[in-house]
Amino acid sequence: MFEPHIWRSPRLQQGLLAVALLSLLCIAGPIRLETVEGIPITLQSLVVILVPIIVGWRFGLVLVLAYLLLGAMGLPVFAGGSSGWAKFQGTTAGFLLAFPIAAVATGAAARRIRRFHALQGGLLMILGQSIILALGLTWQFQLDAIEADLIAILKWTVPGLLLKSGMGAILIALVTRIVTSAHPSTSLKS
Repeated sequence: MFEPHIWRSPRLQQGLLAVALLSLLCIAGPIRLETVEGIPITLQSLVVILVPIIVGWRFGLVLVLAYLLLGAMGLPVFAGGSSGWAKFQGTTAGFLLAFPIAAVATGAAARRIRRFHALQGGLLMILGQSIILALGLTWQFQLDAIEADLIAILKWTVPGLLLKSGMGAILIALVTRIVTSAHPSTSLKS
């Protein structure tokens, strides 16, 4: 969304933006909410998708990979404050490995949008969340040899997908308004 503006800014600003966004990933990553039914909803995938939409797929991918590396090295930045290389071998590995794929897909799709609004932001968030869920659940079902009941899976995943997509859409609309208000000549074409 703002990729051309980021690459034209001074290196110090690029570095500060990278630190701020990586910090956001690390702070939001461990946050875990639960629905009334006890279904966990993590905020890590929300930010993993939001960052590349805003800064572009290249910069976003680097930040997502740095986030995964920090978690793998032991920083408690994954869902529920977990971390370590073991996360890349167990049932959560598919979700973590899907993060860079979703980051590239949503960041690249965002490049094609001229003017952002909440609906487009929400659709991009749904795209990214769907990629993460599809790859993560596929990995998990293969590892645990679980027989998949589509209705049960949808009941379990759709609330989080919709909640995070809605939150992401609002955040995208908010960031767009803030940037265009501060810089009226800013084109949101990436």
